Amino acid sequence: GDILSSNVDSVCCGQDPSLKSNGKIAKSIIKKYKDVRAQISEHVLKKGEHHFGHVFMTDCNPNPPRHIIFVVTVSPYSGKENPKTSLETIKMCFTNVLEFAYQNDIPSLALPLLGTGNFTLFLTLPINQFI
Repeated sequence: GDILSSNVDSVCCGQDPSLKSNGKIAKSIIKKYKDVRAQISEHVLKKGEHHFGHVFMTDCNPNPPRHIIFVVTVSPYSGKENPKTSLETIKMCFTNVLEFAYQNDIPSLALPLLGTGNFTLFLTLPINQFI
């Protein structure tokens, strides 16, 4: 289904460190919520380099959802042997997003299975590996 049509306060989206919004969900967000791209650009200017696991939030207009919570993952194309494409590091991204949502009083969140979209890193793993 379409994660952007979820009846939630916020939607999570993975981003590579460039924050270029190359993934399927990110592209859909940019298309549907025109001002999110500007908010991402502003975030880049304020914060500079983005490290793996970094989490930040933008507002949506029109909404719902009210917010998009972005988490910086990695591109599997950044090297032959990229240790950051392990399941443990993806779990760290999930943890960071959930902690961020808790700290920001986000009452509900749609969270995709990071690493199973564009780059299909973990398609062969059973769902319980992500929990």
